[in-house]
This record gives sequence, C-alpha cells and structure tokens, in this order.
Amino acid sequence: MAKICNSKPVKIVLIVAIVILAIVFGFVFYQKMSDEQQEKEANADDDVSYDVPDASDIKVKEGRYYLNGDTNSYYFEITAGNHIQLHCDDMYALFEKWNPGKDDIIKEDVAYWTGEKEYKIVVTEIGTVILAVEWEYDDNSNLTGLTSGPCWLDENTLGKWGQEGDFKYVDSSGYADSSPDSTEN
Repeated sequence: MAKICNSKPVKIVLIVAIVILAIVFGFVFYQKMSDEQQEKEANADDDVSYDVPDASDIKVKEGRYYLNGDTNSYYFEITAGNHIQLHCDDMYALFEKWNPGKDDIIKEDVAYWTGEKEYKIVVTEIGTVILAVEWEYDDNSNLTGLTSGPCWLDENTLGKWGQEGDFKYVDSSGYADSSPDSTEN
C-alpha cells in the first residue's frame, strides 16, 4: 500500500482532487456568504429615512419672497386662495439666462409665468414640498405629472427654482417699492 501512495500518478491525482475540493469548498462558502449578505440587505431597515411632512401641515405665508431676500430682485408673490405670481422687471431677460438662444422656449416661459397661477402643495415621497402650478392625475387619482413652481423649504423660504438662490420672505415694510408716503393717507 505504501508503494501505491508513493507512485507519482497517484500523488498527482490526490493533489488534483484536493485542489478541486478546495475550489468547490471556496465556491460554496462564497455563495453562502453572498446569500446571507443579500438576505441581510433585504431584511434591513432602509438606512435612508425621510421626514415627509403631511401636505395639510404646510402653511405657505402670503406675501413676497424675494430672490436671496434682495428687494431689488425678482420675486414670487403668494396671495390668498393658493395663488402665486412671478414678478420681474424683465421676464424675457430672466428666462434667457436659462435658455440662451432658444427664443421660442423663452417666449413660452414668459407667457406661462405672466399673471397669477393657482398652486397646489405636493409632497414627494422623499419629503420635497413643491408648489405645483400645473398637475395631472390618471384614472385612479394618482398624480402622474406636474409643473413645478418653487419648492417650500420652510415658512420663510421658497427654493429650488432657477439657479441663483432661494427666495426669502420679506415683510411688507421691507418692500423696495413701498414708500412711507403711500401709507400715510
């Protein structure tokens, strides 16, 4: 028997068998660990949690929200009945900054944002509060599309509209176009 184990072909077969067993064992171990990891991930709570407010809790203050709080800049005005209006001295120039050379799009945006719009508060699944100025529902009353006005960030801030900053609420006494003479009468 000792002579059989000492033969060269038997040693080669044994080494090959051990290598094959090691590879099979490694593969099975890898699969088992991979399956356990997938099961942990599937059963784990979502690491990302969002504080999603209830739309009925959102109170948008009526008044003017100026870009970066600058009363010499353009602004959104919130009025009674969930209405919003963009005010700007030169709407064409405003939209041209975002769509240079696209005259048709600029004119469409100017026409769209000229005048007062009704808005609806829409809260996304990640907690973004949008003042939607146009919305669509499917046959099952699911929201399927919207045109966004600014987002409500807090009671004094609208944002995520345009590229220049947030819109800060300014009390009516701070409006650039209000003068003391007009309030005395």
